[in-house]
Amino acid sequence: MCGVDVLASASEQEGFGRPFASALLAGISVELLDRPVFREFFTGGARFHPNIETLVKSLSQVSYSRLSHITYTAPVEAVEAYASAIKEIRRLGSISL
Repeated sequence: MCGVDVLASASEQEGFGRPFASALLAGISVELLDRPVFREFFTGGARFHPNIETLVKSLSQVSYSRLSHITYTAPVEAVEAYASAIKEIRRLGSISL
């Protein structure tokens, strides 16, 4: 994510949230809609907005740069879910039809 200062998403949901986790782990600011699924996994890293209008407004008011003050660690449940999904995908990929 070289040259990226912020990842903003107006998505209501996002599968495993890999782009958000990757951005946070790289020290990039993440701006999301305030939804339970995002709060569950990205509290402590992302900034949350109640609606698209406030998310967009916040982007025009803040100067972004790499975030050295945020230390984001993915929740254990998310890491386990990734590992389980990858294992299942590999298992299904090895089945002949």
